[in-house]
Amino acid sequence: MLKFLKYWLPVVVWAALIFIGSSNVPDDIPDTFQHADKLMHFAEYAVLGFLMLRAMSYSVPGWGMSRLRLITLIIVMCYGISDELHQHFVPGRMAELADLISDGLGAYVGQLLFKKKV
Repeated sequence: MLKFLKYWLPVVVWAALIFIGSSNVPDDIPDTFQHADKLMHFAEYAVLGFLMLRAMSYSVPGWGMSRLRLITLIIVMCYGISDELHQHFVPGRMAELADLISDGLGAYVGQLLFKKKV
């Protein structure tokens, strides 16, 4: 249980925050520059990619890092797809392929920032 709290709870909380953010119309987010939303997607999913790889690496320590990175990227991208589908049904929001690409790039970069401590 302690392992879950330490490694998986941050993943669940962050994914929930992404979902909650996707449920709202971004009226109060200033559009300071063109495509600011893509940068936000990138940042959100960089954190999710980092947290997911962290949780996976401590949950299945026998797997190699390449395998963990691939599985983590697949899981995070599936969540990104579900996030875009969710946004499609939220009034004032829309699903965009460019957002999904930003999600994937962010998840990849987030993984690169993770260094497992042995």
